[in-house]
Amino acid sequence: ADSFTPAGDGGLYQIAQKGVVKPQIYVLHFSFDGSASSSVQLDADFEVYTFAAFAGGNFLVSGLKRDVTNRLDRGKTFTAVFSADGRRLSALSFESALERRKKVTAGPELDLSLAEAGSDGNVYVLGTSSKRVYVISPGGKIVRRLTLEIPAAEMYPSAFHVSGNQLAVSFAKDEGKSQTILVADAQTGGTIATYSISPELAPLFACYSANDRTFTFLKLGEGNTLEVVRAPAR
Repeated sequence: ADSFTPAGDGGLYQIAQKGVVKPQIYVLHFSFDGSASSSVQLDADFEVYTFAAFAGGNFLVSGLKRDVTNRLDRGKTFTAVFSADGRRLSALSFESALERRKKVTAGPELDLSLAEAGSDGNVYVLGTSSKRVYVISPGGKIVRRLTLEIPAAEMYPSAFHVSGNQLAVSFAKDEGKSQTILVADAQTGGTIATYSISPELAPLFACYSANDRTFTFLKLGEGNTLEVVRAPAR
């Protein structure tokens, strides 16, 4: 089992793979109390890297298709939307024709790095360039492409959350020692605010609430206890 995402009923979805040469990909559903509820096999075989669930039950899945028995096969990216019962509804491409002509084939690059469902029913996904956000409908259409302003050079995204009409992305550099949270408009991608994160909270950005402009962080406390820290924006 690998990537997980919240389910609309308060439970949890998790991706699981069976087999290596011809993998079978499943979405497992757990109830809010942690008990196993159901499983669905997806109509696809690939290595999954990014996974998110739409509010209505469909799934966005991104990964790499390759022949694992061939060391020279560097694979091809694969991203698609699947129905709640596992049928593939739509495959997605995130490059324009011009971008494809300019692209240098220097190895496989995953289309998506982080993804989360929004309150508008769409899924928001952050591209590997760390500044492009795609808004995808439950039917598999790219309804918007947003470009973010990266806070500083050489920064990479470490966490990504959606709240209301806002996006919050934490960017890190220097092996995570320096981190900044960027809050942007979910319709335009324009920057609303940026915040520096204290070193003790930096790696653990867990949630963002646009209504009260509050960030939630997770950290390990004494005796390996899990602490939840809420920090208002300032």
